[in-house]
Amino acid sequence: MKKLLSFNIPKNYSTKKELDSLWKAKHIIKKDECIEIRKTIRGVSLLIVVYKKSNPVEYNHENIDKWYDRHQNVVISMNGKLDLTWSEFFDINEVTKEALEILL
Repeated sequence: MKKLLSFNIPKNYSTKKELDSLWKAKHIIKKDECIEIRKTIRGVSLLIVVYKKSNPVEYNHENIDKWYDRHQNVVISMNGKLDLTWSEFFDINEVTKEALEILL
């Protein structure tokens, strides 16, 4: 299987379109180890964060700081409506699996 994630992206890409076609990834090692995956698809910036361990926290007004740091295993955010082909949808699944394999 071909690896889709690009951790070290060279600066010599000729066009923005060529750069946007890559799945860009960053391995973050801190309190909550994770891999951030980014890609722009038809103008929509997609961010997928795959965590090594989840951090679910029940809401409690006395412990609000811990509640703001909560997360499950995968967090996805974007800046608009994401309209995908099946191929792009399956690519999201593959890069998420690839990130999980790196973390484990």
